Amino acid sequence: MAHIDLYAAFGLDRSASSPNLAARLATTLAATDPSNTALHEQIHTAQAILGDPAKRAAYDARLADPTGPEIDTAVLAQLAGPAPAQSPSGLPVPGWALAAIAVAVVIALGVVGAFVFGGRHSDDTAKPAASSSTEQGASSSTPSGAPPSAAASAPVEDAYPGAGGPRPTGAIPLPTYVSRYGKVLSAHLLTPTGGIGCDFQAADSDGRQGQCGVLSYNKSSSPLGCVNRVGTCKGKWLLPLRHDRVGDPTDSSGTTGWMNQPANDGYRVPRVAYGKQYYFQNWVCASEFHGLTCWNTTTGSGVFLSKQKVERFDGPGKAAPTTSAGGAVVLGSMPPNGKGYGQERPTTVYTGGVGRARVTDITWTSWGGERAEGTGTGVWLREDRVGTEQEVPATIVAWDIGTCNGKRAYRKITWYFPSKGENFDSRSHMKACWS
Repeated sequence: MAHIDLYAAFGLDRSASSPNLAARLATTLAATDPSNTALHEQIHTAQAILGDPAKRAAYDARLADPTGPEIDTAVLAQLAGPAPAQSPSGLPVPGWALAAIAVAVVIALGVVGAFVFGGRHSDDTAKPAASSSTEQGASSSTPSGAPPSAAASAPVEDAYPGAGGPRPTGAIPLPTYVSRYGKVLSAHLLTPTGGIGCDFQAADSDGRQGQCGVLSYNKSSSPLGCVNRVGTCKGKWLLPLRHDRVGDPTDSSGTTGWMNQPANDGYRVPRVAYGKQYYFQNWVCASEFHGLTCWNTTTGSGVFLSKQKVERFDGPGKAAPTTSAGGAVVLGSMPPNGKGYGQERPTTVYTGGVGRARVTDITWTSWGGERAEGTGTGVWLREDRVGTEQEVPATIVAWDIGTCNGKRAYRKITWYFPSKGENFDSRSHMKACWS
């Protein structure tokens, strides 16, 4: 089962005494933005459990049993019990308070902020890599913002306040490496329970920058739906990151980088501590008990991910529109023997007739605005010669919103093959309205 590990979440020493842990959490609480009430409640919950020897023993026993009932936020609240009386510092006030305060002073004077990998710190634990010139150039172009103020609002319910805006002050750079196969600067992360993860990479020639996903959604009953693959409905559980935006959910034909990152290249996938924010170039992720919020600081496009829901947004305080302002937009209208036309976000587009007039397995990274864009698989011919057909990745673009068969629709469409040196050309389009 995926338990919430409070030690890993807050970077705590499992061998420390309860007074020591309570003091460490008080220090964390004092350094936490007052407007982040959710995180304050989480820290108080951790204090109530780990600062009380009896409650801590009960928690540790459940944590040590991987086959037992899952430790989730509801279980933590039950273990914590009623909120204890608090001193002005945020510490509970038992008999050992003076000792705890003394420990807190020592901790406050120390260097805090070591990166947490599974909550353990040792010589063989990977540290944040020294920034390469590439990484420095990317991060320096993304301004650091102030922590969310009391006026900062979450773009969608449960998301990090201020998400969709500038990178929070104090955000921690993810350790990076150059991928073995793609040869691009890359990074990964996992939440403390391991149930949510992200891959990041420097944008490739097609604008791909990685993906984030909820592992428990990787099943046919995914709340995000499923895709029919050779008679099997594969659950949508990944959200691609492309052109500085979060795309539509999709399935996966294999494993993700955070699942199969090999250890022999020296990189260890970090577990991101609750209450902390991390970044790779212009992507930021805020880790909290109830979920992970990731966003792009250039466009504001982001997503909140949890076991309960996945919800995208488009900037501070702005949920992602499911359609454009004027209502739903479809792709043109259906041609004879065609597929996908007349629909929103079709996964296959086929005009009928020749096989090369087809794009399959489409994942749309945008839809409903002036221009819709996605990726899929199309048929490429060398110099349009019969017999040279190849199935290769394609980028598909639709634009020119108007009316088709009485519906708001994109009236022009084209696709091209970046791996073959092709680029978008608005002059090279097909009509999408067939009636």
